[in-house]
Amino acid sequence: WFLLTASAENYAQVAMHDQLAGLRASNVMSTDLPLISRSDSLEDYLRELLRTGRRCHLVTGDGQLVGMITVQSLNEYPREEWANTSVQAAMLPRSKILWTTPEEPVLAILEHMQSKDINQMPVVAGEAVVGMVAREDILRIIQTRMEVGGMVEKPS
Repeated sequence: WFLLTASAENYAQVAMHDQLAGLRASNVMSTDLPLISRSDSLEDYLRELLRTGRRCHLVTGDGQLVGMITVQSLNEYPREEWANTSVQAAMLPRSKILWTTPEEPVLAILEHMQSKDINQMPVVAGEAVVGMVAREDILRIIQTRMEVGGMVEKPS
């Protein structure tokens, strides 16, 4: 039983590696960046979450990126405090955000996400945030590529 389980896990790892080979962050990132102002309240953030369904937003202030906020950040505050708590108070500051670059291999990004238990990573080129990579998007790509099998050409 142990060998069968280990063999199945090894096969899944190889299949995942094959499906992601050659893909870079720039191939899978979303360029539609979800933004929210640091001065908005957590209640405002909840409304934005419900409107867009996006579970992670980049936080801006004075035209600059200052942090990131997620559903988990929202849930760290009691509901009755949301109207009077700013997004800035609940966000992860820019200095603590894990970033990637457009050239980073997707397999490395996924491994980093798994080891750090994060679901999204902003993609930065120079000083500009150019996209966002989400774990669910990577997993959807793996699933789609496995469904279509050998019909997919690998990017160069």
